[in-house]
Amino acid sequence: MLKVMKDMMDVVKENKEQHIEEIHNDAGMPFLDEAKNIELVPCLNPMCDCGALYALLEPDKGEKMMLPINVHEKRLLTAEECPLTIPDHEMQKRMEEAFLQDADEEMWAQLTVVYLEKKNILIDEVNPGKITVEFDEEDILEADLMVHFQDIFPCAHFPIILGQSVYIVTDSYCKNDLCGCKNMRLNMEKISGEEHELLGFYEYNYKFRQGNFSSVEAENKLVAQKVIDTLFLEYPDIDKTLGKRNTTVRKLFKKAKKEYWKTKGRTNPNTSRISRNAPCPCGSGKKYKRCCGRN
Repeated sequence: MLKVMKDMMDVVKENKEQHIEEIHNDAGMPFLDEAKNIELVPCLNPMCDCGALYALLEPDKGEKMMLPINVHEKRLLTAEECPLTIPDHEMQKRMEEAFLQDADEEMWAQLTVVYLEKKNILIDEVNPGKITVEFDEEDILEADLMVHFQDIFPCAHFPIILGQSVYIVTDSYCKNDLCGCKNMRLNMEKISGEEHELLGFYEYNYKFRQGNFSSVEAENKLVAQKVIDTLFLEYPDIDKTLGKRNTTVRKLFKKAKKEYWKTKGRTNPNTSRISRNAPCPCGSGKKYKRCCGRN
């Protein structure tokens, strides 16, 4: 785990495309040397963390090939598991054998880096208008509750390396689409093998770039400060990223809230108290009589 996270930190420090090219060159996979066009494509669902990474190869000579890889389980996907058609020719079989023979921990670490890197590109480019997220009823009725971004996009996180220790920073946002605040929360965890130890939170305003710690024990304050300092150093554009993610969360919540009031809202006792000319509680901006109160 430590090796994977260190490799990940190396990746985010430089240009994405340059890093991917370096990974191809350093991965130690013989078949890469024979291919002129290589594309590594993760599962394209930004809300999925299945671990699927597809290596699409076009050799200088011969037929096209594909490696359907599961970076979590460190194996190739079977034909039954793979949504794509796996080529069936001798060169494909030889490539699979070569891959399995050369696949060591270093190679799996590099492939995991590529997988997470590309999944986060998908997450950053997601169009909230084209996806739907279900929110719990408690979230709908209590708009002030924050949403943990990783609950929607499980690959979204910021890895931090301090010495031999690995930390993960995840983000939570105000989801209320009627609120214009820029406040959010950074959740800090220390990773030890499969164990996650919560260090505490950093309450942050990404517009004014001001924040303060909360729920951090005295003995953890120094390391928590180092985690946050390193986060802003390693991710210089993080304020832009946080703002974009907050917008995504609010748009997804607005859509879920509107759907909720269209279905369950009509039987809610509070619905009858809404004036027909009042703004619709779903947040559409329309009058209630023109929206959820139409019928």
